[in-house]
Amino acid sequence: MGLTKTQKIKVIIISTAIIVLSIFAQAATINKVVAVVNDEIITQQDIDQLLSVLYAQYSQEYKSDELLQKMEEAKKDILNQIIEDKLV
Repeated sequence: MGLTKTQKIKVIIISTAIIVLSIFAQAATINKVVAVVNDEIITQQDIDQLLSVLYAQYSQEYKSDELLQKMEEAKKDILNQIIEDKLV
């Protein structure tokens, strides 16, 4: 017997909440330096804050492995953008 539509939605919501909370927990406990640009530090927390906003959007568009792949791409893009902004 499979899950009902309501049960599936609940599972998805709970899973999403757990992932988002784990991202915030990691940001709170691990704030390592990921780059230094012109004596300005870029931390993991800087990246994670921007990623959490994208996660909300991407989780509506992508699922499973595709979501993870998009988040990894976004992480690289965000770091590159922060570096470019600090160089200007």
